[in-house]
Amino acid sequence: MTTFGAQFLRYPDLFPARAGGERWGDASFVVDLPGGPYRVNGLSPEQYAAMAERYDGYQAEPSIVASFESELFASDSSDFLGVPHPQWEYSLELESTPAGLRVAGLDFMARIGFDSGTGGAVWTSEGRQSHFIGVIENFLRVAAAHRIAASGAALIHSSGVSVAGKCVLFVGHSGAGKSTIASLAAARGHEVLSDDLNVVSRGERGWQAIRMPFAGDFQSTACRNEFPLAAIVRLRKGPDHALAPLLQGECFSLLLSSAPFVNADANRVSALEDTLLRLVSDVPAWTLTFRRDEGLWPIIESL
Repeated sequence: MTTFGAQFLRYPDLFPARAGGERWGDASFVVDLPGGPYRVNGLSPEQYAAMAERYDGYQAEPSIVASFESELFASDSSDFLGVPHPQWEYSLELESTPAGLRVAGLDFMARIGFDSGTGGAVWTSEGRQSHFIGVIENFLRVAAAHRIAASGAALIHSSGVSVAGKCVLFVGHSGAGKSTIASLAAARGHEVLSDDLNVVSRGERGWQAIRMPFAGDFQSTACRNEFPLAAIVRLRKGPDHALAPLLQGECFSLLLSSAPFVNADANRVSALEDTLLRLVSDVPAWTLTFRRDEGLWPIIESL
């Protein structure tokens, strides 16, 4: 049996059992995201600057009470293994227990607790702004995905596009066209929430799509915005434009496969499944077959 963290850690058996170690510095940064706010303590000035630049529109006042507190500790670069080969596809390694998670990735390892009064801890060798932000964003993505699911919402791999003030959420397997749709939408003047990860949440006004800073080509420091969720659209590329209803069961399976980290966590997936069952019962879903031209927009704008 492979030891957890062996593909990233030189000494995986020495994975820290609890939060502790030498801090990078004394700075703290609070990110206001669904499931939070999230506070990261122990930052160096360079690490703080990296977070301030990346999450500018999501930064909360230092005095705010954070729902999730995490501590940042320094590790030696020799604790971590590098990229094994140029064609290697990066994927975090996670281990779930009823109390929390262990996470291992390039240049970092982390613990995330979900019991009352627990938080997170990150150990990294990266202090450089350009490299550290990748470490902390990977950590925040995992923590946020789980906390969002526990709150009755869901973080979904998707492209969210605002059409007439409402969000159309585009989903599909890798290569289905989510980034293509985002590019076409921006060129047409539609606002793109994120072309990578968006939150869906049900409130007093019904289902909402919530902008997240986790994005691909459409990185934004805009403040968090909520948009009424008009439709869920599965994307397929084809020779002609066509729109067809998507069955609830198919939509549920697609959304579950598009909910990162939590969908593979046997200790926490049931809450996510309950949320997605409610979502597909309430929000219309479609399959859009499209080619890359302007002819698809009358279809989308009619949803």
